[in-house]
Amino acid sequence: MIILLFSFTGFLDYFKIGMPYKVLKPGYSKDSNVVLAITYIEIKKDSPDLSKFWDHVFAIHKNVGENPGVLGVSIRKSIFSNKAWTMTVWENESSLENFVENERHRTAMREGRSAIVKTKFYRTTKKYSELPISWDVAEALVEKEGVEY
Repeated sequence: MIILLFSFTGFLDYFKIGMPYKVLKPGYSKDSNVVLAITYIEIKKDSPDLSKFWDHVFAIHKNVGENPGVLGVSIRKSIFSNKAWTMTVWENESSLENFVENERHRTAMREGRSAIVKTKFYRTTKKYSELPISWDVAEALVEKEGVEY
């Protein structure tokens, strides 16, 4: 019975929803090298800051196109667990770093940090024509090669 319950809860992890990959700069050169960034976040379900965390996530997603150098973005969340991912594509590493260090993102991290159990980050350079990658590939990359903080 315990094995069946464990198998069922693991099965529920496969149910995920996400926002479709949104191209923010149509017509970008397909031969250009760009930066792909994938973030994995595990969230405390019982955190008092959970709604504040998600408010920040959706506010940043809504306004992400205001960041110079961002080319595309998507968010994914497991429906029955506390796991979420982001996938962003940037013109270069400095564009990504400027986003990470901007006030909106720093505030979100500061105010939502108590809701986070675990984070992993993965970055690589790809040809723009190779993107977006599938979520299955993205999840495998961040799991296998991501850096944990």
